[in-house]
Order: sequence, then structure tokens, then C-alpha cells
Amino acid sequence: MGLIMREKEQVAAAKDGVLALQQGDLATLVVTGADRVTWLNGLLTCDLVKRAPGTAVYGLAVGRNGRVLADATVVFDDEGERALLVVPDAVADALRAHMEHYLVTEDAEMAPGTDAFTAW
Repeated sequence: MGLIMREKEQVAAAKDGVLALQQGDLATLVVTGADRVTWLNGLLTCDLVKRAPGTAVYGLAVGRNGRVLADATVVFDDEGERALLVVPDAVADALRAHMEHYLVTEDAEMAPGTDAFTAW
């Protein structure tokens, strides 16, 4: 009888709640500066210009030849002052170096944020 009740409770929780799992294999890069949106928009396949503050957008980071470098989720804070780029931890350093190569005259800065943020 107890097992059946637990199953019913689990089904109810699945219908009415949220299951959140920590994603330890993801890293966060914090992008700030006035040109952060247009700079990132040129490096990712998603449209970041039409996004609203406090939202997340999924896309791909691609190389100059169109080769996919990583999948990425860009999360914008509610104030619109920074963008959090969530990428696989295994490629975070290489992706950061690749993207910073295209940071020439834009007012944008990218820094690791993995210690301050956890992906769920």
C-alpha cells in the first residue's frame, strides 16, 4: 500500500511541480558591455536582438566556416546588463578563446562565471 501511495505522490509531483537537476558538465561565461548583444548575435545562430530581458535563447556557436563549435544557451538578466552564455564545460575555454578573437572594437567583455553560477 505504501508503494502505491508513493507512486501516486510522484505522479502528482510530476504534474504539479518541476524536477531540477544540477548540470555539472556545463560552464557559464559572463558577457558584459554595451555591444554584448550584437557581438554575440554575430557568433551564434540564434536571434538575440529580439529577445526580452529575463529570457533564455538556445543556439549554436559556429566557426567562420560554419562548423558547429558548441551548443549554447544565452540567458539575459532582468536588468539587461549582462548575458550568461551556458556551454559544455569541455569546450568552454576553447570557445572563449575563439570568440574573443572576434572581439576587436566592440564594447564587450567575456569572463568565466562558473564559480558564481550553476546550471540546473
